Amino acid sequence: MTKILSAVTRPWPEPFSRRHDPPGADYTTYRPCLRWEFGFTCPYCLVHESDIAASGAKGWRIMSIEHFIAQSSDESLIDDSLVNDYRNCLLACSLCNSSRRNLPHAVPSGPRLLNPCEDTWDRYFEAAGDEIRVLADDDKDAWYTYESYDLNDARKTTCRRNRRLLINQCNDYLERLGRAHERLLDQAVLRGDPELVELAEEIWTLRRLALLDLLNHLAIPLDHDTSCPCGEKVVRSLPKVVEDQTFPWSS
Repeated sequence: MTKILSAVTRPWPEPFSRRHDPPGADYTTYRPCLRWEFGFTCPYCLVHESDIAASGAKGWRIMSIEHFIAQSSDESLIDDSLVNDYRNCLLACSLCNSSRRNLPHAVPSGPRLLNPCEDTWDRYFEAAGDEIRVLADDDKDAWYTYESYDLNDARKTTCRRNRRLLINQCNDYLERLGRAHERLLDQAVLRGDPELVELAEEIWTLRRLALLDLLNHLAIPLDHDTSCPCGEKVVRSLPKVVEDQTFPWSS
């Protein structure tokens, strides 16, 4: 069944679970796994691939591979032990990735970066309009994560706003046009008026256009990977935390 994103993605109510386990020792081959693992969504800023594509943001590559323990900032990576460790790799939008740069995942005797595969995002953040806000002013870990990934970069906020406006507008049109279509058909039957039937058909065509607009925000993009290094041992599907924030599209 075709699924559309909700108008607003809420901070994750549970951590992402690792379902893939690709073989090999080259993290650059993990991208197909990570796209499915994180539902084509940046687990940090909640922006989906379709949000970025629809925004037409110039110079913004869509998604990249993020190393939770950064490649060049942690001495433990000198032997590449974690560079190609799949569990150290996450999906992230290129803005989150470039914003963090090589900031350490933990500051000695200080804050740590939250990990969406271990931490429940809605314990630390909330969606407020088109922004993501830290719930507690004194939560150093949440603020360190918020600032490291610049969760409210203007381009990310614009992506969230554009999706919210489009999906809410389309749903409103669909509801209103559906009611108008039913009323016109009822009147057409009562009056025996073929012109009303024709007008009702025109309204149904307009409803179809609103449905097509929603396809700009498919939960599973049209260019989704049909295979990954894991072969057939995993089912390629949306993670539950993303799936729960979608709704069915029907023609």
